[in-house]
Amino acid sequence: MTMRFGKEFENRRLRLHFSDGQVCDGLIIEVADPEDGDGFVFDTLDDRDLAKEKAPAIWAVFADLQKYELLEK
Repeated sequence: MTMRFGKEFENRRLRLHFSDGQVCDGLIIEVADPEDGDGFVFDTLDDRDLAKEKAPAIWAVFADLQKYELLEK
């Protein structure tokens, strides 16, 4: 079964665990409707260097997501 979340997580901070072992903290920008592609767009959160230029948003597919955790402020 594919791990997924809905549009209610847009503008929320999540810790994303991918099936390749990569873990990333991200701000969910958009969750696509299934007919638009089974995925989501997020910005990475890197509090270590706020002066760095922000990386572009990343598209990820739910099939690659192993689990996620909601990060509280």
